[in-house]
Amino acid sequence: MNLEKVYPNKRVVITGAGSGLGKALALHFASRGWNIVIADINKQRADETARAVEKVGGDALSIRCDVTEENDFSILLTTVEKHFKGCDILINNAGVAAAGFFEKIPLTTWDWIYTINTKSIILMCRTFIPLFKSQGYGYIVNIASSAGIASLPEMGCYNMTKAAVISLSETLRGELSPYNIGVS
Repeated sequence: MNLEKVYPNKRVVITGAGSGLGKALALHFASRGWNIVIADINKQRADETARAVEKVGGDALSIRCDVTEENDFSILLTTVEKHFKGCDILINNAGVAAAGFFEKIPLTTWDWIYTINTKSIILMCRTFIPLFKSQGYGYIVNIASSAGIASLPEMGCYNMTKAAVISLSETLRGELSPYNIGVS
C-alpha cells in the first residue's frame, strides 16, 4: 500500500517513540518524509528521536506524554491539531513488560502494566477517534504481541494486556470502518 497516496498530509503520532520499536517506526516514517509526533514519557529520549527523524528527512515534534496521565492525552491532541492540523495515523506503541508466577505478581504490578499497555490505548483511542471522525478518515495501530494469542507461563499480567489489545482492536475495526477509520 502506498501510504503517501492514502494519506498525502503524512501525519503520524507515535507513543513510546523515544526508544525501541517506537523510535524505529518514527525513523521509518521519517525516511518517507512524514510529519511525526514523537510522544514519550522521557522528553530527553523523545528529543533525541526527533533529531534523528529530522536527519532522515521527516518533520518531528517531540512531546512529553505520560500515557498513565489522562490530562496528557488532551494536551497531545491539542498540540497535534495546532502543529500539524490533524493526524492521519495514530500508533499506540507505549508498553511495558512484567513477569512472574501469577499468584506472586503484586497487584500494583498488575495495575501498572494494565494502565500502560491497555488503558492507555483505550484513552488514546477515545481521544483521537473524534478527530478522525471529523476529518472523515484515519488509521489506528495498536501494538500488541503474539503473547496475546499464545500465552506463556509466568507472563500472565503481560499476556492479559496484549490479549485485551487484540480484542479491543478487532472491536474498533468493526465499529469504525463505516467512518473510514481503519484499525490494526
